[in-house]
Order: sequence, then structure tokens, then C-alpha cells
Amino acid sequence: MDILYQNEEFCMEFSAEELETELIDKLKSDFNVDIQIDYEGPNNSIDYISIEPEKDNLAIRFYGFETALYVFDEKIMLVDDNQLEKYAFSHAYGNVIYNGKLRILTHAEILSLLLDLVKCFVKCTGIKAEELESKALDIESSIKKDYVLSVTTDTKLKSKTFSNIRINFIS
Repeated sequence: MDILYQNEEFCMEFSAEELETELIDKLKSDFNVDIQIDYEGPNNSIDYISIEPEKDNLAIRFYGFETALYVFDEKIMLVDDNQLEKYAFSHAYGNVIYNGKLRILTHAEILSLLLDLVKCFVKCTGIKAEELESKALDIESSIKKDYVLSVTTDTKLKSKTFSNIRINFIS
């Protein structure tokens, strides 16, 4: 598959319009939830979204090179493929890192992936992340791991997989 972005550009530098139409509007219509939007990024771009801000348990921060999804005390990171090699053990430790290729996806496809991920956590009441054991002890293995997330929610789904992240739903 072709890389869609130049080496010096990040694959997750979304415009406010893209975020509003591909993510925020869809979340509002699918779940009827309050969403707080902060337009404090460069050129008044969206840098932070809080979903059901009164509960303070689900938020997304956009950095361009990384999109971080905060669910309770867990951080799930989508990182630009070109930036992963620059991450140190301290960046990865205790966080869940999505290992699917992002630079081959359009903005609409990345936001669709993010929307599917976020939908797993809207209305959830708890989450527990488990990092599956890796035998290697190098920096790459600290970033390229498999994870199982146990999510407490009332969904009828049993599980869902996103590349190296499996989400199990618990009633």
C-alpha cells in the first residue's frame, strides 16, 4: 500500500472541519452525548475533545504525530508510523499503543478507526488494560506489544479487535 503523507508531515494533523464531521457529529448522533471541544491548537484547530465531560472519564487529545485516547486512567495511543521509532521506553510504559499502519490511511479512514475505538468506551463504567508478555527486551518490543482491554459496559458485543488491541466487553 502507498504512503499518503510526505516524510515531514504527520498523518494525524486533522482540520477542525474533519474532526467535526467525521468524529464529533457522528458521536453526538450515535450516542446523544455532550462533547466539550477545545479549539486551542495551531490556527484554532481542535486539540482536545471531552466526551461526557461531567463524568471526566473519556477524552481525546490531538497532537498531529499522535492521537491519545484517555479512558479513565488508561491512555491508548495512535502514533504516526514515522514517529514510533522515536519513542523511548518511557513514552510507552504503562500505555496501550496501537500498532496498525496509519500512514497508508486517509484522514477519513483514520478518523473512522478512531470513531470505532471511541465507541467501545462511550458509556463504559470501567477499564482494565493487560499487556501481553513479550520475550524480547529491546525498545521496539516495549512499543510493539499486544494488549487486552477489559471494558465494563452494557453492550451486547463480546469482543472487538483493532490490530494488536483486543477489547473484551464485560457486563
